Amino acid sequence: MSRPAPSYISKDDMHTLNDVRKDLWKNGLYGLGMGSLAGLSLHSVASLVQKRSNYKLFQANRNTAFMSVMLGGAIGSFVLSTTAGKNDVHQLHKIFESGSRDARQERLMEEEDLNASLRHHQSQEGQRNDVLTDRMQREKNRLTRRASLEHSLNSRNGLSDSHGGKWADDDRN
Repeated sequence: MSRPAPSYISKDDMHTLNDVRKDLWKNGLYGLGMGSLAGLSLHSVASLVQKRSNYKLFQANRNTAFMSVMLGGAIGSFVLSTTAGKNDVHQLHKIFESGSRDARQERLMEEEDLNASLRHHQSQEGQRNDVLTDRMQREKNRLTRRASLEHSLNSRNGLSDSHGGKWADDDRN
């Protein structure tokens, strides 16, 4: 069972994404078939040339025929799938941009607004609702973690705590 699409992807974007996936699979299977046939053909031609001449390149038998079919299929599938992906990637730019940092910042702002409205709602009621308080605490912790992670990624230290991002011979302090 697949996961539901993220909220920032529209139905048209999902349709485009599914079309690209379908093209990748279709071309991959087409490449598998054509590559297998090409491998078998090359094996047959090589074995005929080998029989008619004194030059022995390999021993032509069932095992080498099987290897030629499998290797041709694998190479054909890889090449045609990669080609289809490179040809269709331009259709995905709009989808990539919708999930970019700006969209994440908008979602963070929406979460902060939700947090503020929850606090306002609690202050109007005048009573402490444990479920609401727990949810607010989780929202606050999540926003704090995200802000801390964002700060760590944007600072020069990165995510590593092994040496605080500073080496002994580092003069940039």
